[in-house]
Amino acid sequence: MLAYLFLPVPVFLLGFFVPWLGIPAAVFALAAFVASRPFVSTMPQLLNVRTLAGALMLMGLAAAWTSLGGAGHLFHANAIDWVPRYAVLRDLVVNDWPPRYLDADGHEFVLRAPLGYYMVPALLAKFAGIAWADRLLLAWTWLGVSLFFLANFGGTTGGKRIVVLILFVIASGLDIVGVFWKDGLPWLGSHIEWWTGRMKYSSNSTMLYWIPNHVIPGWVLGAWLWRLQGSADFLWRLPVIGLAVMTWSPLPLVGALPMIAVLAWRFCGELLPGGRDLLRALAYVLPPAVLIAAYLLMSAGGIKAWAVVPPVSKAVGGGFTWWADTFVFILIEVLAFGVLAWQCSRSAVLGAGLLLLCLLPFFSFGPTNDLATLGAIPALTVMWLTLINELISPSRQRRLSTARRGVLVVLFMVGAATPFQESYRAFTLRQWNPDTGISVPVATNGFPAHYFASAANRLAPILNRTEPLPYSQMNWEKKR
Repeated sequence: MLAYLFLPVPVFLLGFFVPWLGIPAAVFALAAFVASRPFVSTMPQLLNVRTLAGALMLMGLAAAWTSLGGAGHLFHANAIDWVPRYAVLRDLVVNDWPPRYLDADGHEFVLRAPLGYYMVPALLAKFAGIAWADRLLLAWTWLGVSLFFLANFGGTTGGKRIVVLILFVIASGLDIVGVFWKDGLPWLGSHIEWWTGRMKYSSNSTMLYWIPNHVIPGWVLGAWLWRLQGSADFLWRLPVIGLAVMTWSPLPLVGALPMIAVLAWRFCGELLPGGRDLLRALAYVLPPAVLIAAYLLMSAGGIKAWAVVPPVSKAVGGGFTWWADTFVFILIEVLAFGVLAWQCSRSAVLGAGLLLLCLLPFFSFGPTNDLATLGAIPALTVMWLTLINELISPSRQRRLSTARRGVLVVLFMVGAATPFQESYRAFTLRQWNPDTGISVPVATNGFPAHYFASAANRLAPILNRTEPLPYSQMNWEKKR
């Protein structure tokens, strides 16, 4: 699993940065990965799967679940995310790295976004051809979901394995309650997670269908924090894990920091004797991490954001509605499940995660409040795995009473309305094939700050110099 997450790191460093920076940074990154190998042997691995039949079943179910998302376009894909996402993949295949563009006034922009998800499929498609790009992205997504299933659910057997997978697939907050409170019952197949109008904590299925580039690293990081919270060795290897996750999606890493902090505090006494290992890991990771962070922060100040509660005059629907929505959101998206999770496991990691989930609604970053959606992924994963573990545990290991377990089952069933809506739309709406002629500026209707940075940015010289795509060659007449 770590190798899967890490592979895009050297590809990105070698492909995007000037050689005198990119090559040494890639060497340092590889050294960090090699140094983590003794730790990797202690992590949940494919050997957790007891039989070949069990492994094949997990991989088959991962394929079925993955196919309902946008990668591969086998079923309906949500155009809001997948038109720009495929355009990113397309430009990485047909253009030199990093892709550059000219606007109508001749200003030059460079593609600037977390690209870890795309790097390996794009590199392979450069050799296989653009016609293979979407299929390679589907295969890469399926591989990530399969490895996650094998590493975390492979130890279960028979009926328990099916139960675990179903619970993880349907895990969701009570969006249907929020929609009903605001507007009544939704129409069949509607996207119901934006019921507050300004924030959401997505179901596992929604995130796989819409944002696999963010949710796969978020799931993996959250699962490791949950499974290995009793291991000081895990903290010594977090630098290389953080480097890989940052390359895929930095906001889940930001959201995991409170949980990482409580682990560091818990094991600070044990970390000191092993400080040399930690310092070596940090030394290896620092050069590539600085380069990748510099790339991600180019012109990032232009991304829409606000912090803490906005003034009442700017609150959605007025001050009272803003506070009412926030209270109900925390109640049905976090506390309804979080209180039961806390009764199952009063761990510092879970506590920090639940606190983060209660605080994120008061902050915002990104045009669609990406901080809340993406930053919540590791904490939500810890909460869901805690609850699922309680439901499949033998009776002697259960922490909840029969009545509370019944309540938890009901909550899962009510929350399943969200993944049902998403899956229903995947099956019933029109399947469409991606347009290989649309570049990213056309897909995003211009040069938004969360996808592009000005090539005049002072950090731009660290990137390879490539020929920008002229404005006149971007097929602006094409529509979504």
